[in-house]
This record gives sequence, structure tokens and C-alpha cells, in this order.
Amino acid sequence: MYHFRSEDFILDIVLIRAGMGVAGAALATVIGYVLTLVWYLKHYFSKRCTLRFHIESGKVASTLKTAFAGGLSSVIQFAGWLISIIIINTRLAAIGGTTSIAVYSVVLSISIFTASSFNGVINAMTPVVGTFYGDEDYYSMKRALKQGTIIAYCFGGIMFVLYLIIPGPLSRLFGVTDAATLVESSMALRIAAAGIFVQIAVGILTSSYQVTQKPVVASIISFTRAGVLQPFLPLLLTFAIGVMGVYISLVLMEVGGLLAAFVGVALYHMKDREAKGFLLLRPVEEGSSSIPLKMMLRISQVQWMGSWTSARQTDWTKREAT
Repeated sequence: MYHFRSEDFILDIVLIRAGMGVAGAALATVIGYVLTLVWYLKHYFSKRCTLRFHIESGKVASTLKTAFAGGLSSVIQFAGWLISIIIINTRLAAIGGTTSIAVYSVVLSISIFTASSFNGVINAMTPVVGTFYGDEDYYSMKRALKQGTIIAYCFGGIMFVLYLIIPGPLSRLFGVTDAATLVESSMALRIAAAGIFVQIAVGILTSSYQVTQKPVVASIISFTRAGVLQPFLPLLLTFAIGVMGVYISLVLMEVGGLLAAFVGVALYHMKDREAKGFLLLRPVEEGSSSIPLKMMLRISQVQWMGSWTSARQTDWTKREAT
């Protein structure tokens, strides 16, 4: 990533000073990502790299399952995001010019800020859910999942309202002053607002399936959303609709991820008919056999008081004996 930043910085200076303007900056970003990928591949195929992938014959499915359980879904999401940025910058430079690229940069910056607000909640909630699941404390697991979901949707709701009510001032925060650019960025933000709530749902489902030992379902969502829709939907819709096809594709990408979750859940139910609900919990997991947190604290307090009283009685008995 540091290679990408240095290459992008150098190319920005060269191409912008060459008279290409914002289009040069977009081209520098594309070239920087390509050079970074080439650098990584060069290291991987070199003799210094000790990491090698080997798939035994007849074990392709189990190997892929293990890879997705180990975090391959996150790799697919990151790779799809990088490819989509390259495609979108290239297409916008061709059909919309510098104004459309500037608008996309603004919308991308605002969407990253928006996603960081609720993704921070999801990322903090995920290990807690996984820990409770591993401890078979399903009551606390579902409670943590519920509370995290509520908080994430609160952040998403705030940003949804801001996208709809004040898209212009939001754009001005990122340096947009031209009237035509403000109109285009306001329209783009209002379109992007439609995907916020779906994006939260997809993020929560993917994370929860990943940490509750259902990597195949998580991989179906990640591959559909980031491996297929995110790179190629902007390409198709910009040809069909134009500049606004980029922002419509952002919404449809999240909807496609949610539909992929439904497909993954249906396939899982076909494999394990004892799994219940959308969380795919088995009957022993679905029941709230675990003791609620407040009750656990109360029992611990009573046990501690009982131990303290017993210790005091033993102490008084020793004193009376002496």
C-alpha cells in the first residue's frame, strides 16, 4: 500500500503538471494500483517469498472452505473495491470529464466517512459475537448482535437524513463550490442514500456468519457483492445510463449482496434442516439456555456474599475456640 501511495503521489505531480488536470490525477490512481499489484506479484513469485498455495487433488471444495473461513472474504471485498475504483475513474474520465470525477471523489469521501461510522460498530461487535458463540453463550451473543445492530442503524439513519436534507453543504465541506458540480453531487448523494440501510444489513450478516462458523454463506455474500457486482455493475450501467449509473450501481450492489444472503441461507437450510431463522442457529443455540447477564451478576454477588459470610463465621468460630 505504501508503494501505491508513493507512485500515486509522484504520478499526480507529473501528470497534473503535464496539463491533464483532474483526469491526470485519476489516471495516476489507476496506474498506481496496477504498479502496486505488479509489485506484489513480483514478490510472490520470487524465491524470497516463502508463502505458497497448494491445493491437493480432490480437496478443492474443502480447501476453498478453509480459505474463506480464514478471511478470504475480506480479500475479495478489498480487491473488488480497488477494481471498481479503477473502472469508475476510467469510465467517468471518458463520459463525464473532470466534473464527474470531482463529484465521484466527493461522494466516495463522504461514503467512506459514512461507512466508517457504522462499520466501526460492526467491527467492534463481531469479536464479541464470536466470543459468546464460542463459549456457547447464545443469549449474550444475540443480545450483543441486537445492540450492535441498533447502534449501527442509528449512525446510518443520521447519515441517511443528512444525505437527503443537506447534500449541498456536505459537498461544500469537501471543497465543491461550482454550481453545476453541486447539483450533480447532490443528486449523487441522494441516490447513494438509498443503499445505506442495506449496506449495514449486509455488513452485519457477513460478519456474523463469518464468526459463527458459516464461512460458505459469508463467502457467497462477499463474492456476489464484491467479486461480481462491485467491479462490473458500474461498467454496465455507465454504458446504459451514463454518469448516474455509477451511483445507482452502488445501491444495486448492496441489494445484490442482500439477495445473495437469502440464497446462502436457503442453501444452508437445505444442508442443515435443523438450523433455524436467518441467523442459522440450531435448536440448542436458538434457546436462551444461557443465564442473562444481570442474573449472572446477581448470582455472582450472592455467591460472593455467601463465601464472605462463611469466612466470617469460620473466623468467629476460631476466635471463640481460642
